[in-house]
Amino acid sequence: MIEKLKIFDHEIIKHKVPSNLYDDIELKSSVDKLFAKKEVVSKWQIPTEQMGEGVSTVGMGNRYIINLTNVSPLLTYISKFVLKNYFGEDYLNEEILFTRMWVNRIYKHCSGKCHVHYSGNDVSGTAIFYLDVPKNGSKLIILKQDIGDIIVEKVHDDLAHYLDVESGDLIVHTQVTPHAFSEHLSDDPRTCLIFDFEIKPPPRKYPENKIGKYM
Repeated sequence: MIEKLKIFDHEIIKHKVPSNLYDDIELKSSVDKLFAKKEVVSKWQIPTEQMGEGVSTVGMGNRYIINLTNVSPLLTYISKFVLKNYFGEDYLNEEILFTRMWVNRIYKHCSGKCHVHYSGNDVSGTAIFYLDVPKNGSKLIILKQDIGDIIVEKVHDDLAHYLDVESGDLIVHTQVTPHAFSEHLSDDPRTCLIFDFEIKPPPRKYPENKIGKYM
């Protein structure tokens, strides 16, 4: 099922991916092992919008997702879904480039302030894939506008829309959509994979050299 939601002036796509892509013991175990690696622990960067306990590979490179066990079918699925449902039928023959990919895991009482991803353009967007959301897990919050560092829970409902999410949900929106997440109230962690993407640009062409080949 695909839900195309109009929240304030923002277009949000919500979709439950096939269960085999998220209810995968090896994939979840691979994420657990990732956050147990000393090299990752030593480089942990807390996202600037995060308030409370959590871990993330943001800013550490795409390889930390690419190397997860059984993640390839999920990446392929998201790529095809985005081309068809975010960009449209005219883009089905294009390719998606994941410009940034990272894993976030948050713990009880963690929440997130309003933020956006980059400046955005007509051929870019953000996808959030919820790998594991326990009962009483954090909600995604879509903001009417960028409210800066104001705590989201203190703004009126006419500025903030709370969106329930579950394990297996895929949320897609523009990179300039202001969003946050509510306080996580479960004793179990919530884990999601985040992707900033764009249409893959065509290969650059260089002037021919003296032997008639491209440099």
